[in-house]
Amino acid sequence: MFTEFDDALPDWRRLADDQAVATPFSHPGWIEAFHRHAGRPMGEIPAIIVGRDDNAVPAFVLPFAIRRVRGLAMASFFGGSHASLNLGLWRRNTITGFSAERLRDALMRAAAIAHIDLYTLHNMPLFWEGDDNPFARLPHQRCADDVYRLDIGGRSGDETLKGCMSGATRSTLRSKEKKLAVLDGYRYFRAATTAEADRILDAFLVQKAARLAEQGIDNVFAEPGVEDFLRATAHAGLADGRPIMELHALEGGGEVLAMVGGLSDGSRFTTMINSYTLGEYGRWSPGLIIINHVVRHFADQGLKIFDLGMGYAPYKQFFCKEIEPLVDAVVPVTAKGHAAAIGLRAMVTAKRFIKTTPVLWHAVQKLRRLRA
Repeated sequence: MFTEFDDALPDWRRLADDQAVATPFSHPGWIEAFHRHAGRPMGEIPAIIVGRDDNAVPAFVLPFAIRRVRGLAMASFFGGSHASLNLGLWRRNTITGFSAERLRDALMRAAAIAHIDLYTLHNMPLFWEGDDNPFARLPHQRCADDVYRLDIGGRSGDETLKGCMSGATRSTLRSKEKKLAVLDGYRYFRAATTAEADRILDAFLVQKAARLAEQGIDNVFAEPGVEDFLRATAHAGLADGRPIMELHALEGGGEVLAMVGGLSDGSRFTTMINSYTLGEYGRWSPGLIIINHVVRHFADQGLKIFDLGMGYAPYKQFFCKEIEPLVDAVVPVTAKGHAAAIGLRAMVTAKRFIKTTPVLWHAVQKLRRLRA
């Protein structure tokens, strides 16, 4: 178990180079950027577990961050709510046969070294690229939110959009885009320079802050270090055309009308952030139009899957018809951890019950708006 990124990187990179089973949120650059800008200032300590086989070849890398909450040492995946698909990195011939008992043993051994009271493992897919998630073999419960995804399956951009939207819906979006197309400088583009990336993120931060305030929801993007984290991931690799976080945008009339940012592993694009203007041009649905462009872009590039991230929103069902369930697992280690696990599991159960019960969820949303 390593507490420094540099010590874990040789195994981490070797496993990644061997085409490990991993989500984009296991990218060392993404995790290191989050820790440097947001996690470490909050007091989080890396706890990166590396498993090797008898030949000293890495079999798995499990990047965790330890934070202290009310006297408890809690280990979780890096990124908090910004990471929607957590899995770790696994060698393909290891992941299929790795039992819950062996995983629990690895977690317990690491906990003894790092004095961890419990693991709180959130936002984990049940399956990834046809393999079971070993963490899902532990006792778990459904996450409060699911991921909405679109299976492209080798289709072109036009074929993909025809498959997920009716002809009437596509016609409506074309008509709306014609309204925007008359704006000076109107275009859809992918950020290619740091100046473009910063302009897109500037707009996102303003648009998202206003939208969340309107809904009475706390703004996680205003938390210390998060803006710097977003900029770091948008800049890293950009000069080579392979940024950690890709940014796509519509602009016209002197403003960024809508944007989408996310992570791509060459097979799947998963959305991290998105927003659209609150100004007068918002009535022409720039948020839907840009997703239309992004889906076409990635389908034509040959990606297999596109997703719009965690949580239900009506617009997601225009494109993403498939629900990808996520699970949470709370793994207590010490007596204090066992006591805390009871409450943590109950909180997740209650949150999902509220979100999947329309009457209760509408009531919560109304209270939030009143608070705003």
